[in-house]
Amino acid sequence: MTRKRISKQNRLKLYKRFNGHCAYCGCKILFEEMEIDHSVPIAKTNNENSAHFISSNYNLRPTCHDCNNFKNSMSAGEFKFYLEEKLMKELKKVLPYRIALKYGFIQQLFEQKDVSFYINEHLEEIYPEDD
Repeated sequence: MTRKRISKQNRLKLYKRFNGHCAYCGCKILFEEMEIDHSVPIAKTNNENSAHFISSNYNLRPTCHDCNNFKNSMSAGEFKFYLEEKLMKELKKVLPYRIALKYGFIQQLFEQKDVSFYINEHLEEIYPEDD
């Protein structure tokens, strides 16, 4: 499936809909730095019938570079699962993380955390019923 270019007008609508926040972590993002993520990634679809949904406002999310880059081709659900179930296990394998813990640069505050995305916390504001 080919990527469909998102117009500046649609990008601006999406940005305003999310009040200038990343749909996942909730950080404020500048319009010029906003990246567009597909909640259901293009890579996960192989059906031309899904082309309309893939580019719909319900599948597009404004994101910061970090979330978009890290999420990569995971669906939003897979991304949430990874953050909740696998991230800390993966971090513990990385030497710089372990050294930062040992020398007190960072503190390990939790083993597991329920992740709540900005979009889930503000769903009614982002997608009002009269839309």
